[in-house]
Amino acid sequence: MKRFLTLFIALVMLFSCACAEGAAPTFTAIGSAPFAAEADSAVMTFTIRVSDETLPEAESRASSAVDALKYALLSAGAQAADISSVRSDVQNDQQYQYNKIKEPELIIIGCSVEYVMTVNVPDIARLKAIVDAAVVSGRYADYEVTLLSSGRQEACEAAMAEAAKMAVSKAEALAKACGYARTEVLAVTEMPSASDGLNGIVSVEATVTAQK
Repeated sequence: MKRFLTLFIALVMLFSCACAEGAAPTFTAIGSAPFAAEADSAVMTFTIRVSDETLPEAESRASSAVDALKYALLSAGAQAADISSVRSDVQNDQQYQYNKIKEPELIIIGCSVEYVMTVNVPDIARLKAIVDAAVVSGRYADYEVTLLSSGRQEACEAAMAEAAKMAVSKAEALAKACGYARTEVLAVTEMPSASDGLNGIVSVEATVTAQK
């Protein structure tokens, strides 16, 4: 029985080696290429936050701040259709009241109302004037500018093609270095890319199968 098992294992090992020798080897490499898109539009997001003793007073002041900021943006060239605002938060303002006789007590001292205003700037040439007008008005708690580009997708695709070509070339070079003159592309896969919005780097992994 032991001799049979030994013979069987030997046959399996020989068969495995034969399969391995007959299988076409594969070579994998990664290619990367940068892309850069020119900004031609933008989106501005403003946070408007107002506090007062009562909710109606806070709401009234917040509404006035929204109107004042919107007027400043319109005066700088923004379009009414590109401006939108929504009340995003309402909450009580609280603080601890300390007393020598009893434990500190958390009491309500007023209300806060928060609005978020979004402004689309389809023409990047108008962005500076709109930002300056908003800063001069001062009717916001903070703001953020996001630059956009209509050519970003095209730039990414061009970089992807370059990265794929580089990855295949490197994989084929590896095969050639190992003595394989003929190759065939087996797979090309997009890998996670690094991007800060308009600029970034795309990476592609390519696998080729080679034969002598």
